[in-house]
Amino acid sequence: MRNIGRAQEEIELLNSQKKLNILAGARVIGCTTSGAVLHKSLLDSVSPGVVMLEEAAEIMETLVLTAVPNDCKHLIMIGDHKQLRPKVEHYPLSVESGKGHDLNCSMFERLARTIKVPTLSTQWRMHPEIAMIPKVVTYPSLRNADVTSLAPAIRGIMPCDKGGGRVIFIDHREPEDARDALAASQAQFSAKTNSHEVGMVVSTVQYLCQQGYDKKSMVVLTPYLGQLLMIQNALSKSLEVFVDDVDMNEARKLLADVAGFNVGGKSSKPDESVRIATVDNFQGEEADIVIISLVRSNKDNNIGFVVQPNRVNVMLSRAKHCQIIIGNSEVMQNAKSAHGLDCSGGPLWTVICEHLVGRKSMFPGLPIQCATHHNNVKYMTCPDDFKKHCPEGGCSDICGKKRACGHFCSHHCHPIRKCESLGKCKAKLEEKCSNIC
Repeated sequence: MRNIGRAQEEIELLNSQKKLNILAGARVIGCTTSGAVLHKSLLDSVSPGVVMLEEAAEIMETLVLTAVPNDCKHLIMIGDHKQLRPKVEHYPLSVESGKGHDLNCSMFERLARTIKVPTLSTQWRMHPEIAMIPKVVTYPSLRNADVTSLAPAIRGIMPCDKGGGRVIFIDHREPEDARDALAASQAQFSAKTNSHEVGMVVSTVQYLCQQGYDKKSMVVLTPYLGQLLMIQNALSKSLEVFVDDVDMNEARKLLADVAGFNVGGKSSKPDESVRIATVDNFQGEEADIVIISLVRSNKDNNIGFVVQPNRVNVMLSRAKHCQIIIGNSEVMQNAKSAHGLDCSGGPLWTVICEHLVGRKSMFPGLPIQCATHHNNVKYMTCPDDFKKHCPEGGCSDICGKKRACGHFCSHHCHPIRKCESLGKCKAKLEEKCSNIC
């Protein structure tokens, strides 16, 4: 056994020397902060004088201090302390608990509070109408690059000049699903769900697909793993969906033992599917169309995860062309902390909702308008409304377009499907056509 142990030490020493030789000849070394900690002795041997940390506001200060090599002369941190903080599993150790431990306050955030830091002033992602929300509540000096105003209009939605199109808040009063306190505590508050919003998300995604939007251009965001799993289960019955490994592993860890959740579902390929993600797992990413399910709707005005300004900022700044929010504005504006503490959630959401009302972006349902018949705008307040008013993506009128065979399409109005898609009619022109397109 001693010989085996001695041999292993010699192998590890040789491997380390090989890695050291490679790193010593490199101009730039890239690794994760966890990797830097695991290989700290190796990095100390290389002695890099300059260290750059990306997404520094999401890294705990203790991890930064451990990861930075001993001979570091210049530490450059890049991040945004107004977006997500580092994750802390035990709530009393977080800033939000008010206990004073503040382990999820990064070095970046602590320094940004005390010294002047350079900031980006121009955003290149969001249409200006979408960017107005983070501008109003978080970044007052934010400017928009000219290219952001060139985003194409959203098909099938009320035109922008009438108040719709870019930012849509679907306001409802349907309560979140009841779940016993034990299950909620076991899942660390991640088990919250809202069946009404699940149905609205599914119907909205299906409607946008009927308008011709590619599945991979859409993302569904929610703060809760429980809601993520419900949406995945419901949407996968009609479309390909993708949930990445980070969210699925978190769901298995937190919800595997909670009744009512199936965390064993499969995910499709990301480039062929509608992505479903938690807000915390989507920082730094973007999508053309983002559909957000806020979930919380209760008589106690408890809004849980979306009480935190950092998380709200991330959630409302991911969309490029269109942002659809589904939630209870009344509960959001009267928000209380999940733990009985004073919080800024209510005032924050009051500013957001007042802005949306002022911009005519608050609706009782999804405001749709048929692109073919240009009839009146209708509000889809529940999933059944989609079946009634736009069963095939257009409106309830019959298509009526003349086919090459000479007969007329008898399907409901459909904005993208060609009337000849199921083949040519075999009947004679003078006979009644028995086929439908």
